[in-house]
Amino acid sequence: MRGLFCAAALLTAISCAGSSSRSAPAEEGEAATLGITTRAPSDYEGQCYRLLFETRWQGRVVASVEPGGSAAQAKVGEGDVIVQVGEVTLYSQDDLDDLLRVSRPGDRVELKLRRKDGAAEETVQAILGAARASSGATRRLRWQHASLGQLPFALKEAEKTRKSLLIGLSGAET
Repeated sequence: MRGLFCAAALLTAISCAGSSSRSAPAEEGEAATLGITTRAPSDYEGQCYRLLFETRWQGRVVASVEPGGSAAQAKVGEGDVIVQVGEVTLYSQDDLDDLLRVSRPGDRVELKLRRKDGAAEETVQAILGAARASSGATRRLRWQHASLGQLPFALKEAEKTRKSLLIGLSGAET
């Protein structure tokens, strides 16, 4: 059965229970944020930044940066392209949203990005800030893993803790 799950390319792994090495759970109504808005790279940007193309361009172009926010403190600027956050390679806004959903304010994340002034990949550390959480409907689930890239970790943790693993589709962009 696990092989069937691994073959589904657009799945997001989440767990309802089990231990986590993440920081303490967020306060009710609080969500992790980088303090940025992003957009998909254009074809021109994809070529200029030498991004991978797999049905869409890899990465998210930073459209705006909140002054004093997590990304600003990590020296991420408008026009930079974030290609990966931790183990999660970004191909859509859903990828970034899912990662933030399983993270907590105060978590330290590694951002792989391409700067707007050059195509060389660079890695920076950011500490996630806190923002007001949206819908409380999904707060009943304890999201722990985001993206297919984290599926091996989710399976290993579920096996170790003998907890059930709920795997679901990501949002509207998939």
